[in-house]
Amino acid sequence: MTTPHSIVPMASTEYGSLKKVIMCMANPFDLDIANLPAELLDEASLYQAEHSDMRPYDMAKVHAQQNELIRVLKSNGAEVIQIEPLGSGVLQHYTRDVGFVVHDQFFIDRPRRDYRKKELKNLGPITRHLKNVHRIETGCIEGGDVLVDGDTVIIGQGEETDIAGINAVINVLQEKLPNISVKTLSFTHRGVIHTDTIFNIVGPGLAILHRPSLIPEDISWLENRYELIDATEDEARMLAINTLAIGDNKVVMLAPGGRLADKLTDHGLTPILIDYSEVTALPGSFRCTTLPVVRS
Repeated sequence: MTTPHSIVPMASTEYGSLKKVIMCMANPFDLDIANLPAELLDEASLYQAEHSDMRPYDMAKVHAQQNELIRVLKSNGAEVIQIEPLGSGVLQHYTRDVGFVVHDQFFIDRPRRDYRKKELKNLGPITRHLKNVHRIETGCIEGGDVLVDGDTVIIGQGEETDIAGINAVINVLQEKLPNISVKTLSFTHRGVIHTDTIFNIVGPGLAILHRPSLIPEDISWLENRYELIDATEDEARMLAINTLAIGDNKVVMLAPGGRLADKLTDHGLTPILIDYSEVTALPGSFRCTTLPVVRS
């Protein structure tokens, strides 16, 4: 039986063997498209709409696709811990936006938008069982902007993560993990929903990148650390970069695969192809809908 504070979070890379992961089944699509709330029509959202395709989703189809991902994760040794759906809130199934793990520290995000802050309440019953939990109290940050790779944490400063939120994470890391350094990425344009839609680590020293979205100085830094697979504009827009590495050189990615899947195969990785076309109706794919708690 799981007892309070009995789970030690652990994720030192983006590609270690996935052992425990948090997911949430999608709520009904309950937005009135003709009368969207003001925070969904702010400047950031308008820029995001320029770079992403968005449409209402069918909840039953999303659930079927999520269940197929859950089946694949369980068959590869992962325990899937499910957050209770709120009953409303069309983005709650993107659980990467409510938390992230850096080595043995679990961070509860601080979303910028009020309607997303409501999702943190249903995360509470799970975090009671975790050790080393930190709540970000200043600025804004979401887990889709955070990637961990050994002694380095990469955080993109975009629409949903600001410098105050990044500094709040740095302050915790300086106390708890003083040997960890933080690299901040900057984008060439507005509208990057999260960093993991334009840059994602898929294996040791290997990452996928949409080069036009990052400033030259940051690309140079990444080139010194990773072999980069360049994604096309269409691949970035369809969220093909937002893959999920699950360990044993396996990477979950969008069916039917295509060029990027072939590139990963050429690098010795094994793509696992899943139809996630309904989940991506709103910008978010495999990494967005999973919050790893333990990787080995």
